[in-house]
Amino acid sequence: MQTTPPPVRQPSGLASAPANGTFVTRPLPIAWRVAVAVLSLWSLVTDFPSAVAAAANVATPAAYLPIVGLVLLTLGPLLATVRCWQGAATTLAGACFELAVPASPALFFLAVIVLVAAFAGSRRVSTAVLVAVLAWLTINAALIPQDYLIINVVLAIVVALLFGICRAGVRSREQLAESTAANTQAHLDHAELLAASRRQMTRDLHDVIAHDVTIIALQADAALSTAEPERQRQSLEAISEAAHTALADLRSMMRVLSPPSATPPRPVEVSLAKSATSIAGHLRRLGYPVTVAIDGSLDALPASIQLGILPVLRECGTNIVVHAAPGAGVDIRIAAGKAALDLRIANGAQASGHAPRIPNSGFGLGFMHERVERLGGTLTAEIVGTQWVVTAQVPFDAARVPPS
Repeated sequence: MQTTPPPVRQPSGLASAPANGTFVTRPLPIAWRVAVAVLSLWSLVTDFPSAVAAAANVATPAAYLPIVGLVLLTLGPLLATVRCWQGAATTLAGACFELAVPASPALFFLAVIVLVAAFAGSRRVSTAVLVAVLAWLTINAALIPQDYLIINVVLAIVVALLFGICRAGVRSREQLAESTAANTQAHLDHAELLAASRRQMTRDLHDVIAHDVTIIALQADAALSTAEPERQRQSLEAISEAAHTALADLRSMMRVLSPPSATPPRPVEVSLAKSATSIAGHLRRLGYPVTVAIDGSLDALPASIQLGILPVLRECGTNIVVHAAPGAGVDIRIAAGKAALDLRIANGAQASGHAPRIPNSGFGLGFMHERVERLGGTLTAEIVGTQWVVTAQVPFDAARVPPS
């Protein structure tokens, strides 16, 4: 039984990297977002009032700049969880207001933004954020008193190590997601190939034996339903002919499906004209008056055209036997012109609601359309008046124009 593989589940907190790998934000897990939001709100609640009070004591416009920096610092990491590079830029802008401050809150928020970028940003964005933060720490170390230098050095080392660990974890999960997606796609491709192979085998089996087996079944029923020796002999002859034809077709199919060998397979011999005559003979023995009209040299057609139309002709013959009104006239017309091959088969339609003499597989009409469409042609099957009419037209290209 054919099964469909489950859809790929992307690891939590990651999204597929874009083609350019530049400005992208991976959605962070909810726990990360909550943690960053809590840190931002905590900073505003604890540091903002004291910063405002200090600025009010100085009472100069420049004294309020650290307040702006603090707001940018606290909101930047939160923004980075949605827009990575915008949030990082906001945090770095706020940190600029805190340069040369030995115990600056920017140290904490710069470390946070590096971790957020390691998880939420692409490789290029997160690396750019790390370089920018390390540059800020280097500049700040040159501006602050030497007693506080150790803080910047230790923070720079810790930030770089944490960044490497986070990026390694992100890359590992990305590789897992890529491997899972590749495996799932391979399963889907295999399932699609298997379905196509099964459909091809179903179509080939239907095309090869459906008509002949139908003839055998109906002629066997005819032989059993009559006591006339002559009618029985005719039915047995028809059964013998159909059985030999089916056996030859099956052997041809097995040669095609068998693994390649050193001995090249014999080419499949096909004659659309002979097949039309043979099908007409089968129908006549079953009591259908048949007229066959062939215009042009069918044997001059390319083998691909004859092999493609032959299953359509056989299926029409099978449908006549199964569905047509008993004794209804059958008209078969095949014309090989300079531009196209035209096929028209008409027969008296069975009364509505009449059960077919042989169970219907339901594959035939769809396979006929598929065969003709693969040849670049068109097919119609419809009731016209009191007749069931099948028409097919297969155009030739310049390389396959049959002789007139």
